[in-house]
Amino acid sequence: MTLYPTDELHSVCLDGTPPVYHLDRGSEAGINSWLVHIEGGGWSNNITTCLAQKNLKQGSSKDMAKQLAFSGILSNEPKFNPDFYNWNGIKVSYCDGASFTVDVEEVDPAILSGSSAGGLTSIFRSLVPKGAKVKCISDAGYFINVKDISGALYIEDYYNNVVMTHGAATNLPSLCTSKGKPGLVRGIFLTRLNGFAP
Repeated sequence: MTLYPTDELHSVCLDGTPPVYHLDRGSEAGINSWLVHIEGGGWSNNITTCLAQKNLKQGSSKDMAKQLAFSGILSNEPKFNPDFYNWNGIKVSYCDGASFTVDVEEVDPAILSGSSAGGLTSIFRSLVPKGAKVKCISDAGYFINVKDISGALYIEDYYNNVVMTHGAATNLPSLCTSKGKPGLVRGIFLTRLNGFAP
């Protein structure tokens, strides 16, 4: 699939290059339907980790492959992907270190999916305009908010640092951020799993 740079001036990778995505155009009945998959890549939670990540694939678009073979849920082969093979497929390369917590333009209909840090993006359903027909799939995008072996709430503090480092608080759901520090967005960090409290 073909690589495209974005032309959005406000969205940039950690090194200042524009974000990029690979596109496979849909066909037949899927020509107007979209599946957007956001790549995982890890957070940068302070200036040191941002600087370390900016020259890697997870922080820059300068060395992205021009062509990319899609597979799995993005495959255009009906035998491997019978439900979405003819949809427009987009794979967004992860490069901002903050789970793409930026403004979202209107799309309708669409499926937004992602893995790990990209999966967290798909959980932020409230960032999608109201009324848009968007379904979200989070693949390994849940982060358990429990004390680690030292007794600290590591993920809570770590993600709060991500939010503060990238100035992402204004783009997070206000229903959540109004009740505590911006990095502690309730609902993205699991505190219960299958009815069992940690």
